[in-house]
Amino acid sequence: MTTVTFAGKEHLDMDEMERLYPVLKYSIEETILKGATLFLLGGCTDFDKLAAVTLRMLKTKYPLINSRLVFPHCRLMYIEDLYDSTEVPKLEPSTADKYAVVKRNWYMLSKSDCLITYRGDIAQDSEVGTRLAKYAAKHYPKMIIKKLEPIELFK
Repeated sequence: MTTVTFAGKEHLDMDEMERLYPVLKYSIEETILKGATLFLLGGCTDFDKLAAVTLRMLKTKYPLINSRLVFPHCRLMYIEDLYDSTEVPKLEPSTADKYAVVKRNWYMLSKSDCLITYRGDIAQDSEVGTRLAKYAAKHYPKMIIKKLEPIELFK
């Protein structure tokens, strides 16, 4: 395994982030220990941003990992300190803006060995993480798909 990508819930509240962070960190570290060095991120959802922050924190322990922000078309504003590099994939020129994110997500899947996904409490098939996990399972049957569940914190 060398490349990992992420897909997940668009909006996370602070409680959900606190419960998800240790599971996400463990899952990322597990992939690093199995040889992952490149992490592709879309940067559009709260889950992507949590993954970017987690990777940045793990960079001190694992300096050889590379977090790459993959833009859907043109470079957008982003927090430079969260990513080691950026990329704008060459998508079909006719790709309309509303499909550029979908095509970018497919591109990231095509370059990855593992998908880390989080659906959250929403049980809808329209959720990004769920849709991409189904797409990956269908088109990339050898891909490792890790579906995260947040831990329950003691109150």
